[in-house]
Amino acid sequence: MGGHAQWVTEIREPYGYLLFQLDTARDPAGLPWQGPGVMYAYYNAKTGETNLRWQFHETAQVEQKIPTRYATRMTPKWVEGPIPEDSHMRSRIGGQPYFEKGEAWPLAKNNEPLDFVFQVFNNIGNLPENVKLVQFYYGFGEAFSDFGYDEDGRWLVKIYEHLYKDDAVIIKYPKEGAENAHKLNYCEITCIEWEFKEIVEFYPGPQSSILGGYPQWIHEEPEPWDHAFYDFDLLFQLISEDKAGLSWGNAGVAYVFYNCYTGKFELRMQQADSE
Repeated sequence: MGGHAQWVTEIREPYGYLLFQLDTARDPAGLPWQGPGVMYAYYNAKTGETNLRWQFHETAQVEQKIPTRYATRMTPKWVEGPIPEDSHMRSRIGGQPYFEKGEAWPLAKNNEPLDFVFQVFNNIGNLPENVKLVQFYYGFGEAFSDFGYDEDGRWLVKIYEHLYKDDAVIIKYPKEGAENAHKLNYCEITCIEWEFKEIVEFYPGPQSSILGGYPQWIHEEPEPWDHAFYDFDLLFQLISEDKAGLSWGNAGVAYVFYNCYTGKFELRMQQADSE
């Protein structure tokens, strides 16, 4: 009971904690199982769901229920004219990030200020229940040329579980004049919920910027796993957005995963193949 499953054949690990696995070929009670094989029972503490997986010794068939995940499509709209004074209170790419009293502008591990990319408020239930606001910072430019694209310390995901809007303050980029080289175009984000049922190994495209759901991989890649019984869920996927002047390389996509049990984040980057 517990631990990691001993799969008959390779399979994508389901979401949740392994309660038990039962070898039906060795069942002393003689229960009428579907055939000799192994049954796996998983429990997802976040959703309260229990899921079963079956694998059969003879045919190596696999039956599994793919859970539906609801995603929210993020559509950026470029705003002409000056940036609104209350931009820090809106969901958008670029502009002024939301801060509260006592906070400081995030720095990378080389003490260079990170660039603000985007923020989204949880206004329509488009984020995990404990997240009221999510922000993403990334280090662009020469100051980060020694970092890998997805290296820890070059990026920051910041979440607010509580918002004290009366304590909201404006904090300027700490490196005077330097932000202009990497400043993104101000684009307000419209969020539309849609249903995304499928787990895809790679997505033929075009990809979209989304919150939640399943990642739309450019190339096949497994989702992160923290080896502590719980999966990471996709928190958001952000594509290269021309309107915002945001580029992750050659038509690249940034994928950020979140483990609500441990509070950890994982970043994956993918780019389209060069022709």
